[in-house]
Amino acid sequence: MGATSNTTDYAVENKNRLGGAAAGGGGFLLGMMLGGPVGAVIGGLAATATTGVALESLDEHTRLKQLEEEED
Repeated sequence: MGATSNTTDYAVENKNRLGGAAAGGGGFLLGMMLGGPVGAVIGGLAATATTGVALESLDEHTRLKQLEEEED
């Protein structure tokens, strides 16, 4: 029970980092297929960066929407 709740708490608190890492792995594989080792590095970095920014933007949008609903 303790390990499960700790894991859940960690995942919730770090979802942007975990999501970016997962996307980086996908970008790495796709880049490797299309451009070899250099493509893998570029694909991994690009996917990690863009996914991290997108997830942060979605979190901010959700947080603002919740604040607006609480004010109403």
